[in-house]
Amino acid sequence: MIDKTTGKRIEVKTDGNAGPYIIMPESQASKVRDLLKTKGVCFTENPNSIRGENGNDTIFDFGNGADVDKIQSILDNA
Repeated sequence: MIDKTTGKRIEVKTDGNAGPYIIMPESQASKVRDLLKTKGVCFTENPNSIRGENGNDTIFDFGNGADVDKIQSILDNA
């Protein structure tokens, strides 16, 4: 899946201590939320959007132990 504001691929990030996560434009959050739920991926949505380069961004946290490759594959094939 491509980030509509940057034109770059939405990537599952694994840096930091919080576990895998993705950041996407708030405008795409609904589509990503529905996609992940349909595929049975568990996540928590950060209730506080962050201010990104091109507006508000939404963060989905997958937690430690998440199948990063599976999640990335779902996003790449969307």
